[in-house]
Amino acid sequence: MKLRKGIFCLLLCLALFQPVTAYATAGGHSGGSSGGHSSTGGSSRTSHSTIRSGNRVWIGGRSGSVLSFVLFTGGILGVTFLKRKRQQHALAQTDRNDVLIAMSGSEQEKQALLQEVAQTFQRIQAAWDAGTLESAACWYTPRLYDEHRRVLADNREKGLHNHTQKVSLVRISNYRQLGTDSFSLTFGFSCLDYTEDQAGRIVAGDAKRKQYFLQRWFFNYDAEKKLWQADFIQPVDLAN
Repeated sequence: MKLRKGIFCLLLCLALFQPVTAYATAGGHSGGSSGGHSSTGGSSRTSHSTIRSGNRVWIGGRSGSVLSFVLFTGGILGVTFLKRKRQQHALAQTDRNDVLIAMSGSEQEKQALLQEVAQTFQRIQAAWDAGTLESAACWYTPRLYDEHRRVLADNREKGLHNHTQKVSLVRISNYRQLGTDSFSLTFGFSCLDYTEDQAGRIVAGDAKRKQYFLQRWFFNYDAEKKLWQADFIQPVDLAN
């Protein structure tokens, strides 16, 4: 019985630490179109030979209690998780530095532009989650605004509401200058992405577990409003 409990705890740890990835269509969500999204997940596995003797477990020829086995394995998973987080942070910083190098202007202007587009990203996500785009209208070009309104209207007709909550912008990368008043870059972010019906039942996605998304956003400059506006959002398949 103790061995079963130990194995259960180990499997639970593996489930908690494995990454969940997906790609979205528009607005940072799986419900940005009439279709859904695909997701892939994976985890690293370590092979151990175990032999049960009474209530003891032998690991690699050494004996230990079930509790010691679980704590030892949990410790390895914890260290692996922290190492992965540090690597992700370092990669995100490298990507950001590459973006700054590719941009034109002074250092202050570059930082201000990155902050502006990051805020635009968050505003559009929040407006989409609320199901009302008016609060973020000035950060849209008319084309993208009309597209998102159409998708939301289509969802409402079907009695559906797509949510994007607890959005965390993790990476900004691949800056490309497209013209004097346009550019594109890639956002990597995690969020709760799920769709509810009118009864509040979740019909797609997961309301408790974050997923990771990559999207390429295209921005145009509105000289009258003096704002960079989101004009097009292209999903990036993480498998590529």
